[in-house]
Amino acid sequence: MRLVFVGGGGHCRSCIDAAERAQIEIAGVVDPDACADVLGYPVLGDDNWIEAHVSDAELAFLVSVGTTGSAAIRRRIFENLRRSNATIATLVSTTAVVSRHATVEEGTVVLERAVVNANARVGTNCIINTAALIEHDARIGDHTHVSTGALINGNVVIGQGCMIGSGAVIRHGVRVADGVIVGAGATVLADIDAAGTWVGTPARRMK
Repeated sequence: MRLVFVGGGGHCRSCIDAAERAQIEIAGVVDPDACADVLGYPVLGDDNWIEAHVSDAELAFLVSVGTTGSAAIRRRIFENLRRSNATIATLVSTTAVVSRHATVEEGTVVLERAVVNANARVGTNCIINTAALIEHDARIGDHTHVSTGALINGNVVIGQGCMIGSGAVIRHGVRVADGVIVGAGATVLADIDAAGTWVGTPARRMK
């Protein structure tokens, strides 16, 4: 099976590193705006290339567009791949630690030195970024990005399409609604029940 990355930016480069360490064969990158290659791997084309090759049994696709705010682009690409019956990959770095009692769903990326502990469940098309922690019994909703060094403590429930910023801390047992952005370094001590951007310690909603 050869891996096709969909999206050729900085997150793609991090994914390429993880795939190389895992000795996964990389076919190339699909991105209409990228240069001729990404870290030496060819840019294969745009969405039309996917349509022409999606039935190739030797190819698996992975959304490699990052999330700096809205998860809408990642979600759209992922859902288009699903509708096309593409084989969707899951990528876990060889330096990450994922409990054999945890679940990581299709399309998700777990990057360098991240930890997913026992009975945690990470949904589809998520990013668990470098050195992030998903503690025991936590639930991470589909299309959510847990950024570098963020700490998701035990029994936390994060909704779909969220962005948890670098170094943020979510207290044990807290529930976070769909579509929430938690700023870098924020500390979430209580449930967040509505979409919005939350910053600071303790985290408060931005006006």
